[in-house]
Amino acid sequence: RINVPDAFSIGGAQNRTDNSDRTYDFGNLYTRFGEKLTLKAGSSMIYRKNRAFSDNNFIGTFTFSSLEAYRDGRPINYRVNRGDPLNEIDQFESALFAQNDLKLTPRLTLMFGGRYEVQIETDSIQEPPSHHMGGVYGFLAPTPELPRKPGEWQTYDITLVGRMITVAQNGETIINNQEIPGITGGALDSHEELPGPIYLQGSEKGHAAFRSLVLTPAEK
Repeated sequence: RINVPDAFSIGGAQNRTDNSDRTYDFGNLYTRFGEKLTLKAGSSMIYRKNRAFSDNNFIGTFTFSSLEAYRDGRPINYRVNRGDPLNEIDQFESALFAQNDLKLTPRLTLMFGGRYEVQIETDSIQEPPSHHMGGVYGFLAPTPELPRKPGEWQTYDITLVGRMITVAQNGETIINNQEIPGITGGALDSHEELPGPIYLQGSEKGHAAFRSLVLTPAEK
């Protein structure tokens, strides 16, 4: 390719790009129901293949400062790309998970799983702030942190859109549209972009009760 500013440019564009991406997702779930114990286990596998091809300016471009320089064969620079124009990436991810739900009493269920946790316990004062009442476990602390009132009914309004969460306790906002950095340590799976279950977890000491649950689809 030859380029003479303010005069002419010949030789073709030398631009050719081709990109392709493929993703294969496989999953399996096993569930066994018992009178008091429910077991869930499964696996997921994801294979991604990316192919990118670009040979832009692989022949090269001469640039001349003027027509006179072009006639005299005196280019001011020559630019050319070198290397392998093909870039291919293969990525494989796999995961295993297990979950159990143990029914302790007709009104209390102890569960391990889910993706995010909003704390409701009142006896975690010695733990990190994100473990306190109203916090998102391991990530977001409630601000302000409201007084603990064990033995009294509390209200929670929790709005979750993607990773953005707002929590109001007893009508006062304690987490305002903040992003949750990731999943909880005992997460059921890592597919945050997919719909998932909602669990109510009783405290380790069995001092939790729930009533008047309302679910409303959130809109962005």
